[in-house]
Formats: sequence, structure tokens, C-alpha cells
Amino acid sequence: DAIQRNTGPTRVQWSTVAQEVNRTVFDTLSLTYGLLHHRSNVWQGLSLPVTWLKQPMDAGTLNEMQQFIKEHYKDKQVVNWDIVSLYLGIDARSCVAAYTESVLKRVMPADAAGRRHNVRWTPEEIERLTYAATNKDKYPLWKDIAAYVGNGRTPSSCYSAWRQQQGRNAKWTAEEQHLIDNEIKQSHGKIDWDKLLALLPGKTKTQIYVKADKIRSASNTSKAYQMAESKKQLLFGAVKRYTDTETDWVKVSDEVGISPAACRKAYLKYEQQKATSRWTKPELDRLLNAASIFDEKAANRWEAVAQMVGTRTAAQCGTKFRHLNNNVI
Repeated sequence: DAIQRNTGPTRVQWSTVAQEVNRTVFDTLSLTYGLLHHRSNVWQGLSLPVTWLKQPMDAGTLNEMQQFIKEHYKDKQVVNWDIVSLYLGIDARSCVAAYTESVLKRVMPADAAGRRHNVRWTPEEIERLTYAATNKDKYPLWKDIAAYVGNGRTPSSCYSAWRQQQGRNAKWTAEEQHLIDNEIKQSHGKIDWDKLLALLPGKTKTQIYVKADKIRSASNTSKAYQMAESKKQLLFGAVKRYTDTETDWVKVSDEVGISPAACRKAYLKYEQQKATSRWTKPELDRLLNAASIFDEKAANRWEAVAQMVGTRTAAQCGTKFRHLNNNVI
């Protein structure tokens, strides 16, 4: 009734509806969304206004949407665009498109020519970059190279593109990679690039540097993961302690003594292995016992069940329980 009384031609006045039902605006929207999707018979005959945008969203509405998302959805949460759509009276796809475009403009501003620096490099630009980068006497600095390439390309983007280009163009044999790997191991971090350049005819210093960087990165990740394997229980305990709505991998890293990236990679691999492994009888017993304790309508039921099971995620517990029920029926 409150919605019908406060529905205009283009949108619902949700703040007024919320006051009438003595709820917050977000709670009112969430309840409406749930009822619309799960109890459609309650809403028979109720028509909510939805506008399909044919032009860019106006600045006022865009600002209102940004404030709504900022207030109700933190970076750690996934935005429910259906609720945003209900709030604005604008279809969800238009909301997503407008919000994404606004983020792109903020984090990747356009240059004077109206181009953003994440735009794919054209063959003509690559040709100019190659010419300038191979003529160091004429273009000694990356800012000189960027000025020659033009189109708003920055010195850093030119450097990154040149490194990528060098990496793509180089073909490496197993023997050449072995030479670089040996130099990395023997140099203890102080690689003799001139020595490698002499040992690898036909390769530029940039190509050797890019390849060595990839080999070092792969080696470090592998070592860190092996260390994480030896600290599995410590890792799981730290993840459990420092996970609220999301995991604080920096705190986990401090406790385990391995980089945050390595901790995360090891933990995700364990989770993937658990997801595909067979359920044991003790796990099934704990699942059925926990599911009988927590009511099916209780909030965060499967999170609570997962805590009692101890070895599975909330999603895995819910899926397995439904599978068991279907088999029994």
C-alpha cells in the first residue's frame, strides 16, 4: 500500500515508503526485492516504473546512484544492481553501464586528444615506438619517445608497450632459458647483464631483462607456495582468524611468514582441492547434525553450518545438503 501511494510516473519515493513502514530505505528496498523475486503472488497487479535509458544518465541521477552505492555497498561487497534499479526506477543494465563509465573516467582520464591510455596500440603506433626506441641517439629519453609516438601516449605507457613488444618478439630455446636461470642462481640478485648479452647473441638487453624477470617471478612464487605447504595448519588458522567479510591477507602473511600473494594462492588451491574431493563420513555426520540445529529460514544458516563442519565452505555445505535431500526424496 505504501508503495502504491508513493509511486510517481518515473520512480517510487522510497524515503517516504520507508518512513511509513518504519524501516530504513535500504531495508525497504531489500524486502521489496526479495518479495518481488520469491513471492510474486503478493505483488499481483503492482506495477513499478522502470525507465530504459536511450541517452547517457544525467549528472544528478548518476551522482545519486554513486552516493547510494557508496553508502550501502563497500568495496568488499558485490553490488545488487536489481536493488539499485528499484531505487532509481532505471533498468539495471543502464545503471551498470553508467556506473562503469563513470569509474573508467575517474581512474583512466582521457588525454587532450580524448583518448584513454588503456586503448589498444595501433600498428602505426607500434611502428613509431619501435623506430624511436631503436634510435637512442635521436630519442635518448622515454619522454622523447612518447612525444614522437604522439596520440597522448605517456613515457610510462611507451616503456611498458616496448617491454611487452620485446617479450612477444623473442623466441627462447630451453638452453637459453637454462643459461638465464643459472645466472640468476649464481648472481644472488646481482645479474651481469653484459655477460648474458654476450652469451645470448641475437637477443637485446631488454628482451633478456624481461625473460629473466619472468623466470625469477615464477621461481619465487613456486618457492613461496612450497613454504606455504609446510605451514598449512598455520595458514588455515590465520585465515579463519582474519576473515570477516573478506580475508586480510597482510595479517595472514605476518603470522605465516610468507608473502600475501603466496598465502592467498596456497589457500585458494587448498579450497579448490577440497571442493572436488569426496565428502568423508565424519564430514557428512557433522553436516547433517549442524543442518538439523539451524533453522532453514535462519540468517547465515550455511555459514554457521560450515563452521561446525570445519572443512567445507558455506556454499559447499548448502549444495551437499540439497543433493542429499534430493537423493532421499
